[in-house]
Amino acid sequence: MVTAAQQTLADTSGEVVHSTLETWNYPTAAFDLAVSRLVMHYVDHIDTLFASVHRALVNGGQFLFSVEHPVITSSDKGWQQGTARQDWVVDNYFNTGERVTSWMGGTVRKYHRTIEAYFSAAQQAGFVVKDLREGHPQREHFLTDENYQRRQRIPLFLMMSLHKP
Repeated sequence: MVTAAQQTLADTSGEVVHSTLETWNYPTAAFDLAVSRLVMHYVDHIDTLFASVHRALVNGGQFLFSVEHPVITSSDKGWQQGTARQDWVVDNYFNTGERVTSWMGGTVRKYHRTIEAYFSAAQQAGFVVKDLREGHPQREHFLTDENYQRRQRIPLFLMMSLHKP
């Protein structure tokens, strides 16, 4: 992916930095916008990460992120590997922390948090929460009514728009 990004940015002023979110040296007041798509639930200490992103944004900057919805990260009970998930069991919702689950033939480590925990971490870092969405399915994006009805049963994603005053 790094090579693909470098090729895409060839002959532009863009730069590819290969680092983990936890170890990158965040510059101060360098960006207007930070976007993270389906990453934060893989990060153990989001309070530290949110503070780093806040520091890297200019005043008035925005931080947009999405995660797997906490009702999904709470538990994978009721799901059989290799099948389309039909039943979602919300269990141990308020018991936050590490979850290890099977996914695509491997083992994945995630960190479950409540919606309140994401909200609190954002506020503690100094952000103002501008918007919160749960990715409501729209019928026109599904090939079959059956799949649409299945996706209507539970939110898959949590998205937040944060503002640095």
